[in-house]
Amino acid sequence: MASTSGHLLLFLLFLRFFSSTVFGLLVDIDVYDDKEFQVKGAAALGVYNNDPHRVLSWLDFCRTLKFEKKVSKKRDGDEPLELLVFATPVGESAPAAYWVSVHGNKLMGIRRADEYIPEREVVCV
Repeated sequence: MASTSGHLLLFLLFLRFFSSTVFGLLVDIDVYDDKEFQVKGAAALGVYNNDPHRVLSWLDFCRTLKFEKKVSKKRDGDEPLELLVFATPVGESAPAAYWVSVHGNKLMGIRRADEYIPEREVVCV
């Protein structure tokens, strides 16, 4: 019995280590209170709003909620990021979630997110 519980303990420790290293890279990291990511999200929407060829309507920035690192790393040292930004389209009363792709200070793309985020859970900055 002691051998079985010892193996179980080792297995659980291995699983915890494995999940924190491998799966930790894939899980969204919450940046709700991180000023750096709030600035990145607001700046990305500012660039988007000034683009005369934008596809979506003007978006009023509310808050950056999460980010994901993209797999590839560029030579200049900046990591491409996907920011989950909460913003309100002009003419609508409710904000929505958008995935914003950025590389350094460059906006690479924007698309409506599939994630549902209750408006009452987000306080705009």
